[in-house]
Amino acid sequence: MEISEYKKMDELEKNHWWFVAKRTFLRLAIDREVGDVSKKKVLDVGCGTGGVMQMLNELGAECEGVDVSEKALEYCRKKNLKVVQGDGIKLPYADNTFDLVISSDVLEHIEKDFEAVAEVKRVLKPGGVIIATVPAHQRLFSYHDIALHHVRRYSKKQFFDLLSGSFSKTNIAWIHSAILVPAIIQRMVFKIAGKTDSDVKINSRPINIVLGFWYKVETFIYKLFKGLPFGLSLIGVARKDNL
Repeated sequence: MEISEYKKMDELEKNHWWFVAKRTFLRLAIDREVGDVSKKKVLDVGCGTGGVMQMLNELGAECEGVDVSEKALEYCRKKNLKVVQGDGIKLPYADNTFDLVISSDVLEHIEKDFEAVAEVKRVLKPGGVIIATVPAHQRLFSYHDIALHHVRRYSKKQFFDLLSGSFSKTNIAWIHSAILVPAIIQRMVFKIAGKTDSDVKINSRPINIVLGFWYKVETFIYKLFKGLPFGLSLIGVARKDNL
């Protein structure tokens, strides 16, 4: 990811509708698949500037973060988060260490994504859970993905195959439905205009309020039906077999 993107992420992730919605989807998946995470050992792979880690700590989890970027970790350390530098395909942890691993918009950055998922399985305890999100629709690959150093976007089948390559119990669902069509139009227009940075930006307060309200509806539907009919992103949950 470009260094400037970490600065934007740190400034926006507390209140921006996109980051708030992403944490809400993760929280709902955690509640459904894991339940109470207080005192559970949780790893945030690709922790970025620490927004998800802060949520996990507020839930009482014993959370650690790992990221390849030292710049991202600087932001985490300023928030007193427990982080280390490391690579997603060679995690600096022992086997069977964590009850839950979060991988939020990370796998699309990793060339050897199957190896990264196998590493997550290695550090999970038996019965442990991975919850991961990724961007969807390779046809939408654009300036936005290039600025964020994405290698790919995923189809639902590709994401299922990726997780089921290491885990026998896997479920994939769509998220971020409302913004799919606007995102398609925006990226077509901005691509023609020669845009080079990501779409992550400060929105006006009214836009943030309106989209924040819509996502309350969308996350309610996700909670009710465990998924949405389509979306800009995918969320996957998989569980490591018990011994």
